[in-house]
Amino acid sequence: MSQADKERLAGKAILAKVERTLGVGMPDPDSIRFAFLSGRDRINPARYPRLTLLRQSIGGAVLGLEAIGLANRTPPATCTTPLISTDMIEVVNANSVAVNNPTTNSPFKRLAKLVYYRLFALLYGWFGRRWNLVMTNSSWTTGHIASLWGCQLPRLLYPPVYVKEFAHLGPDSLAGRLPIVLSVAQFRPEKDHPLQLRAFAKFLQLAPKEVADKASLVLIGGCRNDEDSARVDRLRCLAEELSIEDRVRFQVNAPHSELRTWLEKARIGLHSMRDEHFGIGIVDMMAAGLTVIAHNSGGPKMDIVTDPQLGFLAATEDEYAQALVDAFSLDDKQLRRRFEAVRRHIEKFAEEKNFMPGFCQLTKPLIDYRGGEH
Repeated sequence: MSQADKERLAGKAILAKVERTLGVGMPDPDSIRFAFLSGRDRINPARYPRLTLLRQSIGGAVLGLEAIGLANRTPPATCTTPLISTDMIEVVNANSVAVNNPTTNSPFKRLAKLVYYRLFALLYGWFGRRWNLVMTNSSWTTGHIASLWGCQLPRLLYPPVYVKEFAHLGPDSLAGRLPIVLSVAQFRPEKDHPLQLRAFAKFLQLAPKEVADKASLVLIGGCRNDEDSARVDRLRCLAEELSIEDRVRFQVNAPHSELRTWLEKARIGLHSMRDEHFGIGIVDMMAAGLTVIAHNSGGPKMDIVTDPQLGFLAATEDEYAQALVDAFSLDDKQLRRRFEAVRRHIEKFAEEKNFMPGFCQLTKPLIDYRGGEH
């Protein structure tokens, strides 16, 4: 089999996985061709245990040359996840525990990392100021990019969310919901699934017996590799340590059809990632009628759960546990009122009303300008 045939088959496998996992089918899959880059491993963070940000960025530049292959050309770009943020710098400065910042007792190591982060932020800003148009996916990201890059305010464009998928669900659908707490997130360390398990265990202790006896936690997410699979195994062990293994269910790499089924029957949606840039999964849960409990930071706080009527915000184990108690205590009248408020709120995230017209409007001047060069 030739290399071209192998790439063609691999491309079909990718499209099949997209349809199975995301529920997105292509009307003409043969018109889509994937160009596989030989140097794609250059951006794998596992390859760089030290100076990860810098070395990964250099690898990305080399990979970009392979991908673009043209001199003196600047591709369009949207910033969904800044490489570094002011919060990351503050975490190092305060010697706080984070996914990318284990604490250290050495003042020298902390100072060295702080200097490294600040220098990298300056370099990141210098490159960022070269762009003609900068789009960001949340108010939180917009603030960080404006601060780090020192450029004119980036243009906020919320990512496309297919909220119409659950438009058929009305407030009457809330009556048949099961006492299920649903978490939808890849099994990555920054998603902080252990926090969810510990909070759920504490909730079972705080909640009235008639609620605690029926409640369950379902974690749906994808595993990218063996490391993620091992992480799920550790989560199962944690559930056993907390004596909640019979109340917790893991759905790994579930197809979109199965995810949709859970979204339509669960009552509470749980999100626990700190400093999430936006949080499409939260909007999906809100669109499906779930009462959401999101992390009190980042995009979820600034753009999504902006009012108590839209959901709950929490940051600690105790706060999440109490939010679960409060969410389960909502009566039918309160749930219906919240449902209507959420539906009105998430309309601004609908792809056909926000992303598509917004993207065309923002990029039109660039297209017209480039067209005038020829």
